Amino acid sequence: MSSVSGDNSVKLFETWRDSMSDQDYVDIIFRGKLNRKNIAEQCGFAKSVLGSNQTIKDDLKKLEDGLRERLVLPALTTKGEKEERAPKTLQRESLKAAREQSRVPDLEQRIVELEAENKVLRANKGRLSEFAEVYEELSKL
Repeated sequence: MSSVSGDNSVKLFETWRDSMSDQDYVDIIFRGKLNRKNIAEQCGFAKSVLGSNQTIKDDLKKLEDGLRERLVLPALTTKGEKEERAPKTLQRESLKAAREQSRVPDLEQRIVELEAENKVLRANKGRLSEFAEVYEELSKL
């Protein structure tokens, strides 16, 4: 992500945050936290930005902590606090899916190239089959 896009995402997030009321936050609570998918949709960027842009990630954490202090969000349970502090483990399935996702554009490009090559070969085959027919007729004479 370029810094311009990242800065733009931060501005979008800040604008969204400033426009929200406590009731708006209550409406998007999911499992004791603000619904990330809903936030991303309202801000107009991908959900992955919430985890990959460190500024937004930190601002969202501060926002949720502030909402907990004001009792808009429920307090974290001891299990929730442990999970928040614990390092995240990557699942094999997610790593495999990420590898496959990175191959998809390459494979799509290869398909387009092969389809174009196939079209050219079919056109040449049609032209050359006429020559083959003429050659057969000449060989009969």
